[in-house]
This record gives sequence, C-alpha cells and structure tokens, in this order.
Amino acid sequence: MSREHELNCQPDEKLVAGTLHGQKECFGVLVERYWRASVTVALARTKHPDWVEDIAQESLMQAYAHLAELRDRSRFSGWLTRIVAQTSIKHARMQDRALRISQMTEASFRRPAQEDADPTIPDLLRRQVVEAVGHLPRKLQTVVILRFVSGLSTDEIARQLSKRPGTVRVWLHRAYERLRSELKPVLE
Repeated sequence: MSREHELNCQPDEKLVAGTLHGQKECFGVLVERYWRASVTVALARTKHPDWVEDIAQESLMQAYAHLAELRDRSRFSGWLTRIVAQTSIKHARMQDRALRISQMTEASFRRPAQEDADPTIPDLLRRQVVEAVGHLPRKLQTVVILRFVSGLSTDEIARQLSKRPGTVRVWLHRAYERLRSELKPVLE
C-alpha cells in the first residue's frame, strides 16, 4: 500500500496529529478531503463564485496556522466549516467596503455582466440549488453541506456539531422541506 493511499484512509484526527508532528503531507490530505466542502460553504455564504476559491484557500491556511488550537481533533470538519463561514463573512464585508469606495469615484471599474451567457440547464439548476441552500438558516445550511458535500452521516455530523443525532435528523428534514418548497417550480 502506498504512503498516499495509507494517508487517504486515515481519519481526520490522525491526519491532524500527523500535521502537528510536522508531516505536512497529512494536511495535504485534509485539504484534498475538504476543498470542495470549503468552496461550497463559501459560495453558500457569499453568493459570489469569483470569491470562493480565495476564501477556501485563506480558510485552509488559517486552519493550518491555528491547528494546535483545535481541542477535539475528530471535529476538524466542523471546525473548518466555521472558519470558512467566518472568512466568508469577513471577505464579504471587505468587498462591500471596497465596492462603496469604488462607487464614490468616477473611475469605478465594472466587470461585464455574465448574464449574457446562455447557461446550460444543469448549471442553472445547480445555481438555483446553491441559492436555495443559501436561503436556509445557518444551522440548516451547515447540516446540508456537511451531509451532501462532505458526505458525512447524521451521526458524524452530530459529533462535528456537538449535537444529538436526532437533532441533526430534524434539521435535515426541515432543510429538505424548505428546499422542496423553494425548488418546486424549478423541478416541475
């Protein structure tokens, strides 16, 4: 079995421990494992596809820098999700300030609108689903992202969020109901 395959099979807590002991390749596995989830959380929080990779990268760098502060190593995913959410909010605030400043000047820069492009139906549907998830309350957004992007079970989500599995199932059910209701016109 190769070292890379061996690392990919390790649980988060072992990868965190390895990273803290100087094995940088362990953190590389965590980055690969949670990149997509980080990008999805950033998109759900900001609604700006142009920003998400920067936010995900910044969040992962913060996680690396503060990894020793993680008290329960098995909760890396939930901890990282909170970092991404906070970084997204910070980034959105900074962008709002920058936009206001640029609007005050005559020479404000405007990017061409992307609405002119003819999106394919799957891209349109994906954007509508991401938008619908973005309309959910934060706790419902978090469980949906952990379930469908990170692929965690309800028990794993419960451990990550320090909640009971029954609570997570209720939140997922509420999220499904809201998403069904909001996406009903799209899916018909």
